[in-house]
Amino acid sequence: MEKLEKKQEKVLKAIVQNYIETGKPIASNKLVDCCGSKLSSASIRVIMAGLEELEYIWQPYTSAGRIPTDKGYRFYVDQLMEKPELRKKDIKYLSSLKSIHSSDVNDIIKKASEIISGITHYTSLVFIPTEGKVKLRHVEFILLGKRKILVVLVTDIIQVKDKVIVVKRDVDVQNVHQWNEWMHENLMGSGIMDARDILLKENYSDEEGRYVFKELARILSDIKKKEENEPIYSSGDINVFDQPEFHEIENLKSFFSLLDSKERLSKIFNYYLKKNEPQVVIGKENNFIELENFSLVTSSCRVGDKATALLAVIGPKRMSYPKVISLLDITAKILEKTLDKVFEESEVPE
Repeated sequence: MEKLEKKQEKVLKAIVQNYIETGKPIASNKLVDCCGSKLSSASIRVIMAGLEELEYIWQPYTSAGRIPTDKGYRFYVDQLMEKPELRKKDIKYLSSLKSIHSSDVNDIIKKASEIISGITHYTSLVFIPTEGKVKLRHVEFILLGKRKILVVLVTDIIQVKDKVIVVKRDVDVQNVHQWNEWMHENLMGSGIMDARDILLKENYSDEEGRYVFKELARILSDIKKKEENEPIYSSGDINVFDQPEFHEIENLKSFFSLLDSKERLSKIFNYYLKKNEPQVVIGKENNFIELENFSLVTSSCRVGDKATALLAVIGPKRMSYPKVISLLDITAKILEKTLDKVFEESEVPE
C-alpha cells in the first residue's frame, strides 16, 4: 500500500470518520471544517482527486461526494485510527459480566454476546469450537435427599451441567462417596463418549449404583448430541435494520442467510480462529463471498483448559472500528477471568 502524504492522510481520515458517523458521502466544501483552516476547499478537491486515483475513495453516483473504498478503510484501520476510551456507562455494562450469578458457562457466553451487541449496535457472535475429543474435567454426585442425587459435570471446554437423578431406593452418603471415588478413578480425562461406554459396561455391585451410572451415561450422550453442532451464540441480529447499507434487499438476504447457516459460520470462524490474533477483515478482503459486503472484527479468549472462543462483530464496512476493536479486546479479558472463576468454583478439593 502506498505511503500517503500528511495532507492526504488528514483528508482520508476525515472522509472515513464522517462516513462512519453519517452514512452519507461528503463533498470537499464540507471537509474544510474537518481538516482545519490550513486547507482550502480547492486544495481538498485536489487531494480528493489524488485519493480517488489511488482508489482510497470513490464517488457512488454523479454529483455526490466521496466515500471510502475497502482500501481506504484498510489504511484508516492500520495507520490512522485512534483507540478510544469506552464510555463510563459502557464500561459499567461490560463489568456486569463479572458479577453474573450463574455456574452455567453457556449463560455467561450468551450474556457476553448480548453486551457486545448492546454497546456496538451491531450483530455480535461468540463461537466455541468443539474440534477434537471433549474430555471430562470433573463429575460428582451430591446427595440432595435420600432419593435425589445432583450431578455436577464439567468438560474441559465450557459445559457445566446440573442434572438431578431420582432413584427408587434410599441411598446414603457412603454410597455416593463410593460412586464418586469410582468415577474419579475411571472417568476423569476420558472423552465424553469413552466415559459413556465405560459406564454402560460397568456392572456395579449394587442396583442403585448401576442405575445412576446408566443415567449418567444418558446425560453424557445428550451432551455429545448438543456438541455435534459447534455452539454459536448471536445477539443483535435486528440491529442491521438500523444500518442504511442493509436497506438493500440483497445485502439483507445475504446477511440473514449466513446467520441461518451454522455450518457455514463454523467454517468461517474456525478459519479466523486459527489466525491466533485479533482480526479486522473488510469487505472483499474476506475469503468468504458471503461477507464481501460486510466487515468482520474478531478477538479470541481462552475458555477452560484447552478451548479458545472467538468473539466477533459483523456489520457494515462503515463500522466504528476503534470502538468495536477496543470493546472486543476488553470483553475477551473480562470473559476469561469470569470463566476461570466458574471453573475454579466447580473444582472439589482432593
